[in-house]
Amino acid sequence: MKVKDPRYDYHITVSAHLLLKTVDNQILMAKRPETWEWAPGRWGLPGGKIYQFETFMDAIKRKTRQELGFELMPDGLYQIKQLIIKDKQAFMYFFSAKYEGQELTGEMTDYKWFGIKDLNEFPSNKFAEYFYKKMLSEFLVKDAKLLPMEVVDSLNYIKLSDTKNYKDWFEGIINKDYDPNKVADFKKWKKVKK
Repeated sequence: MKVKDPRYDYHITVSAHLLLKTVDNQILMAKRPETWEWAPGRWGLPGGKIYQFETFMDAIKRKTRQELGFELMPDGLYQIKQLIIKDKQAFMYFFSAKYEGQELTGEMTDYKWFGIKDLNEFPSNKFAEYFYKKMLSEFLVKDAKLLPMEVVDSLNYIKLSDTKNYKDWFEGIINKDYDPNKVADFKKWKKVKK
């Protein structure tokens, strides 16, 4: 019997965040409600955790609708941060979008536009993330290079599971007859292989 490698036994969090920028080079920060579990009362970017089986684009639409009061699609991917924390890792994807004057009516406590001077003068311990001051300053100062949204490709294997090509591929992987009920829960793959 194969022993499970403990190096793979940890929790992963994936989140999508939005760098919403004005034409005069300011970025939107939102004050998190005091009731939130992570960094209550601190200033952060719109966005958050991606639900299980949710695409990046669906998460961005959902989070901007909740936190800003309107849906928004990003122009490109700016950066990915990997945070290595005891017993878990977090992958934070930062997307960029242009602000076009929409009214801010979301669930956040307050909103503020930060320019370079504001970022430099703002206390680091008031930000929701340790690295925000440096990352946001670089984003505003440098001519930020964005990866086009085409590089963000969400493949929904659950939806693909009904296609013939996917079934053929999956049967080749597990050397068994395809059963879509077992594919829906990827944790059951081990059982499928037996």
